Amino acid sequence: MDAMTSRGRVVAARQRVAGKAWQAPLLLGAAIAYPLIISPLIESGYADLSTDANVEASASNSINQVFWLLMLAAALYVGRQVSRPLLARRLWPIVAYLAWSVMTLIWAIAPDIVFRRLLLQLCVVGTIVFAVFSIEEPEDVHAIVLRVAFAALLINLLAVLTTPATPLGHAGIYSQKNELGLLGALGFLVCLSGVGPRRTSLRVMAVVGLPAAAVLLLLSQSKTSMLLAALVPAIGLGSVALSRLTGLPAVLLGAVMIVLMIPPSLMVVEIAGWSSGDILEALFGDRTFTGRTDIWAFAWDQIMQRPLIGFGFNGFWGIGEDSAAAHSTNTLIASILQAHNGYLDIMLETGMIGFAIFLALLVSIASGGQRMLRNHPGVGLLILMMVAFSAFHNLFESTATRRFHPVWILLLAAAALAARAGRAERLPAARPSSAQARRY
Repeated sequence: MDAMTSRGRVVAARQRVAGKAWQAPLLLGAAIAYPLIISPLIESGYADLSTDANVEASASNSINQVFWLLMLAAALYVGRQVSRPLLARRLWPIVAYLAWSVMTLIWAIAPDIVFRRLLLQLCVVGTIVFAVFSIEEPEDVHAIVLRVAFAALLINLLAVLTTPATPLGHAGIYSQKNELGLLGALGFLVCLSGVGPRRTSLRVMAVVGLPAAAVLLLLSQSKTSMLLAALVPAIGLGSVALSRLTGLPAVLLGAVMIVLMIPPSLMVVEIAGWSSGDILEALFGDRTFTGRTDIWAFAWDQIMQRPLIGFGFNGFWGIGEDSAAAHSTNTLIASILQAHNGYLDIMLETGMIGFAIFLALLVSIASGGQRMLRNHPGVGLLILMMVAFSAFHNLFESTATRRFHPVWILLLAAAALAARAGRAERLPAARPSSAQARRY
């Protein structure tokens, strides 16, 4: 009798898994597609700089709020059997960062705006995490990311063929050329990680997507994205190859490769007598890096006013007249909504404490990616490249913890995948008993 009951539970569990097999992938696909495809099409148009940007950006966006609230509700329903305590342990850096962000409400200069943006962030994080943990196989998550990236590449190829370029370069369906360049770089990395899957359809998609991403990169004329699209695969693939030869962790080898690049680079700079302006001009054609050096100096001055605790989660830029940026005599600073450096923005918003937690997040994701390489090399490579891309990209742009920015969305997906590495990877509903089901 007990055996029959146990068998019945297993059958019922498998039926529940089959019944919701399409729900979590659909949620994850929609979450990734929203910043890459859906939102740009809804809010299409070329973005001009405006000194009223900080005031205009302080208003809420009901479309974003409704979309992500519905997504979170659906994700909580689909992932209702996922153990919350276990999620908190495996994703402790994200939980710690969000908890600290909640604390910043106490001293935020615009607590109402911080609360609204923090609520949106909770919706985004919850949607991605519960969707990924509700998908039975890591390879299936990888396939969803690849399909959405491929669709975005094709849509933007069509856009550049049918619409004129902006004054600075092709923008595709986006408001500016750097966003198209970002898609090209992300698409290139995602497709590169998908060349090896066993499924022929996905492999073909990845092979076709690689040149499509390269074309969009060239048409966008985004130098930063071009540089990262070349640098990240070189470090990622190189460290994985060396790891297989030596048996050493790929993460460690990648870090060593980066460190070893520093001394010869400094030596060349010293011999040539170059200044930082000379280097920026050589790499990007602008000694100020499109005004970033002035922005960074301003941001650092503001950080020093509240070095430990910051001004509140996403609570410095775009908060109206309360923002110091809105009153800057520098027109560029008054017209932007980020420091163009993710690390500076994290320190601006959550101080050195938040910055330390974010670095711990990057390390934990990279460690999980290393473990994932053992059984799922394509997934592991994707995780490692997303960590590397986010780490480098945030030197030039602010994407970390920026609501539903595509780089942040993919880093969250990588974090959820990394949290599953080396542990049980099947849905709790597939377990033979309810007690075991709560362990996933």
